[in-house]
Amino acid sequence: MAEEEKPKEEAQPKERKKPEEINQVIIRPWPKMVFLYPLLILSLVFGLLRVFLPDNAELSATLAVYWLLVFGFNLFIMAFEFNRLRSITILSLVVALVVILLYVGKETEISLLSGISGFVIGLEPGANARFYFGVAITLGIMFLIMFIHTRFDYWEVTHNELRHYHGILGNVERYPAPHLRFTKEINDVVEFVLMLSGTLVLFPASESRTIHLDNVPHINRIEKHLEHLLSRMAVDIDMGGP
Repeated sequence: MAEEEKPKEEAQPKERKKPEEINQVIIRPWPKMVFLYPLLILSLVFGLLRVFLPDNAELSATLAVYWLLVFGFNLFIMAFEFNRLRSITILSLVVALVVILLYVGKETEISLLSGISGFVIGLEPGANARFYFGVAITLGIMFLIMFIHTRFDYWEVTHNELRHYHGILGNVERYPAPHLRFTKEINDVVEFVLMLSGTLVLFPASESRTIHLDNVPHINRIEKHLEHLLSRMAVDIDMGGP
């Protein structure tokens, strides 16, 4: 007799991965100086170029011009707000146009462009590797201080409380978390591009004043976690009611 076929095992449905449980949300606003990190990266790169490439006046002047452009761009970002995409597009086009004009003027014999490029480079804004590394080290120390500062000065939202930790000795301000409301604001498109940052405005139910937290990195992720935590909190309160 032929062997009886064994019944096929039914494929068991895969267990759905449970969403991550969020019991607290940490919010760490950063000082506005954090947006100088492109200058830190550029200073390191230019310092290495000055070390490993042959030393000549033309290279020194060219690197210095581009460094000054990025430096000015960084200061411009920190001084003004670009709250529309059109404004950042115009700013980017202006910076790109300046860089292109300097390069084309240097490489061609067009009188106007070469005259502008020659004037800028003729200023001889040269800098050696020690200058670039000095700027990078200075900015690196500032970033380290800012990082340490955000470890001691931050906000925490839990199921019960909104807490503000500040000071080396661990001072804490507490606000009741139930009925906490918040809004997200992205006022500067450039700062959002650089750090995915924005402003959180918190509205504690027990306070008449609002709490503005500027330059919060990864603002969209923080918003998503807060919405999840506060929605769970509302459900828990409703379930616990009479």
